[in-house]
Amino acid sequence: MSQQLEIYQHIPEHIALQAGSPDDGADPRDSFHGIATDAYFGHEFDLSQIHPYQNHEQLVEALRSGREDYICIAVDNNHSGRVLTAITALRGLEAAHIIGKIQIEVEQQLLVFGTNTQLEDVRQVTSQSPALLQIKDYTDRYDWKELPIEDTVQSAVNVRKNGGIIGGLVTAAVASKQAGERNGLSSLRTASPEGNATTFWIVTTQPTNPLTDNPTHVAITFNVANEAGSLYKAIDIIAEEGLNMTDLDSHLAPEHARRSFFAELELGGSDTAFNRAISKLVNRGYQARVHGVYEDRTHPSTKALVEKVNGHLPDAVKNVRWNGRQGWDTPHDSHVLYVTGNNQAGSLRDILKVPYEHGVNLLDLSRPIEAGRGFFLVIDQAVEVRPVIDELLSGNHPTSHYRYDSSIGDLALAA
Repeated sequence: MSQQLEIYQHIPEHIALQAGSPDDGADPRDSFHGIATDAYFGHEFDLSQIHPYQNHEQLVEALRSGREDYICIAVDNNHSGRVLTAITALRGLEAAHIIGKIQIEVEQQLLVFGTNTQLEDVRQVTSQSPALLQIKDYTDRYDWKELPIEDTVQSAVNVRKNGGIIGGLVTAAVASKQAGERNGLSSLRTASPEGNATTFWIVTTQPTNPLTDNPTHVAITFNVANEAGSLYKAIDIIAEEGLNMTDLDSHLAPEHARRSFFAELELGGSDTAFNRAISKLVNRGYQARVHGVYEDRTHPSTKALVEKVNGHLPDAVKNVRWNGRQGWDTPHDSHVLYVTGNNQAGSLRDILKVPYEHGVNLLDLSRPIEAGRGFFLVIDQAVEVRPVIDELLSGNHPTSHYRYDSSIGDLALAA
């Protein structure tokens, strides 16, 4: 089966995104969704062209119902992980096509009312949950109370409307510099880590209007049987065609219970290898489906900054790197192996070959929050994993062994 790749290359007249309520004076152009939209298209959308929705569920439902043709939605942050509200909303949206991708640097500001409020005065921070995770170092250091809401821009509006006092506490909003300026708030400092970056998709249900004549990536999902080696064999097909893999995760795919995986592949300037790979996957029963062909328009300076920051991370998993897994049903006391690799399909194939040859079935697999550092392999607690670990280590794949503690929703170093 040869699948023709559709290419997209125009600027839509309107676009929908998550932002605060216009009735409260929130301006969607101040949201990171708005900033990403302008950056992707190289076009400054005016207010009349932007249709704001208060949360990802409403945004995706507007696309699903046909009220909107195009949306910009945040799906991933390299510090706080998958944007689970977005992924949950997108699951099962069969008619959706990913037609654009961009990663932007996100500088989360601590925004306060007035010019006399100091960092030591703050007792509470408010924003959407991913933004609060991105400033967790400050929250922990100063023991601030967290007040989660659905949108960063709305947090700035709320602080302005309440004169900086919410629930009797001096409160800082966590939002963009633009949101602070428009609401007359003062920025105490940038509170997110250096190189903090969020990935956005442009998604449509109208696959007839091109956005680019230079596609760089293709997104697919495929299903695998719940047996040892099934994922390895699928990845082997992709690797045989020399395709580099820039993302792989079970949690982006619809019908998670059927062990369906999402993968993003680099096209490498030609769709020939991809067409061969997708044909093989389909013919061998993997139910592969294309979810979009698009251009990654992340600015080179952003890529360099993110790579610089990620490159200095230790191989051992930090707790924050597991945050993107919250909300998913990982069995208690499962083995979790963090295996260092890279984005190439051949590297992942080499990793997966090891448990396959030992007859070990993977309960789950994903990349870590920081791209390009390796993969999480989740294995049943009853399996003897020491031989698997030893062989991975002997194959120059540094491996860290953890157990999943469901009582805290996090990883603990295995004994």
